[in-house]
Amino acid sequence: MIGGTDIVIPTGGGHAPLDICLRVIRRYWPEAVFEDALTGDRVERYESLPIGRLNEVLVYQNSRSAQEWDEKGADPSLSNTMIHLLLDERSVTAVVDNAADQAMRELLESIRFALWMDIHQRGKAA
Repeated sequence: MIGGTDIVIPTGGGHAPLDICLRVIRRYWPEAVFEDALTGDRVERYESLPIGRLNEVLVYQNSRSAQEWDEKGADPSLSNTMIHLLLDERSVTAVVDNAADQAMRELLESIRFALWMDIHQRGKAA
């Protein structure tokens, strides 16, 4: 990251919150590329992700961004072209470069809302 900001969002637990985050990001970044942050395994199709085995995912805006991150690392020209997601027992942390950027703020608000809805729906089911 270029000096990332950690956004910690409460969840209802399990792997569903990570799946929700990835689906939201995919709506904003339809050409997103996903990488298992622990193994470095990268996939271009969301459907190929082993969601139940992941706790940490790097999501690149597209394949060009992924390649540039490989080549340049945390370069300022790549600001907000990758989101680092970390799942733990009761939260998801999204690490972004500039959370104040309008487009990123909208994406993060969509993630927060989707996770809030998930918690709310789980509460109704219980």
